[in-house]
Amino acid sequence: MMEEFRVALRSLTERICRELEGQEIPKETVWTVVDRPGTPPYVAMDVERPALSETRLALSIVLLRLPEDTKVADAAENDADLREGIIIDAGGVLRPPERTNLTRTLVTNFLWRYLSEGRHLEWDEDKFNETFEELKAELASKRVVFHTILPLSNLKVAIDTLDFDKELRLRPASLEELERWLWDR
Repeated sequence: MMEEFRVALRSLTERICRELEGQEIPKETVWTVVDRPGTPPYVAMDVERPALSETRLALSIVLLRLPEDTKVADAAENDADLREGIIIDAGGVLRPPERTNLTRTLVTNFLWRYLSEGRHLEWDEDKFNETFEELKAELASKRVVFHTILPLSNLKVAIDTLDFDKELRLRPASLEELERWLWDR
């Protein structure tokens, strides 16, 4: 199952690790909310926050120039297990792989997980096998596994929650979620 895709993805992951060898995740200065138990929350400048979102964006752009990425896209398009669908679009439709956007989203998410969100930048065969097995299990179950919580700016809602269906809810973020979002940026 998915052997050609696995081989191509392994080659791409090794290449990305070679490209990142010896690099450190850059730091960025951001304003954040500090909320310690027993004290009121306050705003402070964090000068040592890892710039993970920029790193993830750069990773997705780097893929465009790598021949290994093309091989992964070819393998994904030709694989019977992936042809049924790999990404659920905004309308809730399971979409088959396509050369750029959907396949790149799948590959970027895989690499980001393998790289432990930018904290594990070296090649490790066992880590690759473990991450690939997780990907296979998720693809086999055909369920949404990547959740993003982002603060919505310029939106005012005077209700507690908006329920669209059992899978999609819009609710105000808690202070902990907002702080975590600020920290991960």
